[in-house]
Amino acid sequence: MSSFRKIAEHADVSIATVSRVLNNHAGVARETREAVLDAANALNYVARVGRKSTTTVALLFTDEMTIGSPFDAALLQGISFGMEAEGFDLLVLNARNARQNGESLVQMFNRKGVRGVIVRATDRTFPVCEEIAADGFPNVIVGCHSDAA
Repeated sequence: MSSFRKIAEHADVSIATVSRVLNNHAGVARETREAVLDAANALNYVARVGRKSTTTVALLFTDEMTIGSPFDAALLQGISFGMEAEGFDLLVLNARNARQNGESLVQMFNRKGVRGVIVRATDRTFPVCEEIAADGFPNVIVGCHSDAA
């Protein structure tokens, strides 16, 4: 597992800069932010919470998902129960809001300490599913039928 120190060495920046980038603080030049995120991705950085690693699975959705809809509410409830039973933490992420400029989805997942992702997809957002699969990140796609699958 990589550390801030290794990422800083790889990106040729300070440890403080790595911390600012990975904690999404403003005031870091775009080029520097990209270098740190590239280094974190290359080193397979996974965030640690507290003193132990967590096993976080993200439910990734787009603006099209309405958690208030009967389908999405039932989906979220079922996923939540399943994750709790298996000892996983569940993080609900809106892909558009959680992603930094120039950041790949896998970089975002790694920055947030996500080990796998459940994608609530629609036909319109199927390219997101393809991007995640192409990067080899552990994923499950739910709620979408597509001829491309």
